[in-house]
Amino acid sequence: MVSQTKIYEVENLKAKLKDAKSVFLTDYQGLDANSLNSLRQEVKKTGGDLFVVKNSLFKRAISGLGLNFDEQIFTGPAACLLGVEDEISSLKKAYQFLEGFGKNSFKVGVLLDNKQVLNGDEIARLANLPSLTALRAMLAGELTNIFKQLLFNLNSPLQRMMLILRELKNSHNEEVND
Repeated sequence: MVSQTKIYEVENLKAKLKDAKSVFLTDYQGLDANSLNSLRQEVKKTGGDLFVVKNSLFKRAISGLGLNFDEQIFTGPAACLLGVEDEISSLKKAYQFLEGFGKNSFKVGVLLDNKQVLNGDEIARLANLPSLTALRAMLAGELTNIFKQLLFNLNSPLQRMMLILRELKNSHNEEVND
C-alpha cells in the first residue's frame, strides 16, 4: 500500500517539474553534508533548485511526461537539479562545483520545453558551453565580420573602376604632353 506521504512527495515533485525548464539527475555520493549544502546554495543563486530525491518517486513523478529512460539511471543515490529560470545556468554551476570534487556523474537530463532527453556526454557538452553573454558577443562579432565583408565586396568594383579611370586619365595626360 502506498503511503499518503509518498503520494504527497510525488505530487510536490510534479509541481516543481511543471515550473522547471530543465531537470537533471546526478550522483552525489561522496559529498559530505556541508558540500551538498554549499552546492544547493550555489545552484539557488543561479535560479535553480537542488534536492535529494528517491529514484522510485522521481520515476513516478516524471512518468507523465511520456519520456523513455534507461532503468539503470534509477539506481543508487540521486540528487535532482532543476533549472527554473533557464535551462543551463544551474547545470553549469553544479557541473563546475562537482568537477572540483572530481565528480561529474550526471545520469540523465531533460530539457522540459521540448522534452529532449540528454545522456551524460550531452550534459557535459551543454555544461561546458560559453555563457549566454559570451555567445551573444561571439554572434555579434560574426555578424560584424559578415557586414564588413559585404561592404568590402560592394566597394571593390567601385574602387577598381576608380583605378581604371585614374589610369586612363594618366595615360591621356601622357599622350597630350608628348
